[in-house]
Amino acid sequence: MYLGFSLPIHRELQNVLPKAYFVDSVRLVPDGPSAFDYLKNPGRIDFSTTALVEESSNESLIESNADSSSTVNVTNYTGAELEVTITRSTPGFLVINEIYYPAGWKAFLNGNEVPIHKTNYFLRGIQVPAGEHTLTLDFRPDSFTRGIQLSWMALVAQLLIGLWVGISWFRTKS
Repeated sequence: MYLGFSLPIHRELQNVLPKAYFVDSVRLVPDGPSAFDYLKNPGRIDFSTTALVEESSNESLIESNADSSSTVNVTNYTGAELEVTITRSTPGFLVINEIYYPAGWKAFLNGNEVPIHKTNYFLRGIQVPAGEHTLTLDFRPDSFTRGIQLSWMALVAQLLIGLWVGISWFRTKS
């Protein structure tokens, strides 16, 4: 009996870019719609060698040079943290194949916070100087920090109320 549909055939994806990689050049675009135009016409640009960075990122100098000796190794990856070790002989631009979400993500290069650039319309990009570095991206939204602080304050308040009720009860018993 034919049900009118077929099961999809699973094929291995070819030409998949890694989690983090350096590009040879950076092309600045004025805004999101301009970057999206490149996505609609995929033959216009090779995203494995060129990154589109929106100028609204307020970074005056974004550069990248070809460096065949550069290395990028993902050493730790969870949903809320990404750690990458980088070796580079010239300054470069690192593209991270994860969604750009400015509300909460913070990038730290050797412990110092660095800006995250909106790259290729919906990915993250980081400017990396020459040398050996450790890049850490952490999801640290302010709302989460405030929620933890409020939870601790509520717990302390409950403990104080419980202590007060307990002391009051023992005073009335004696």
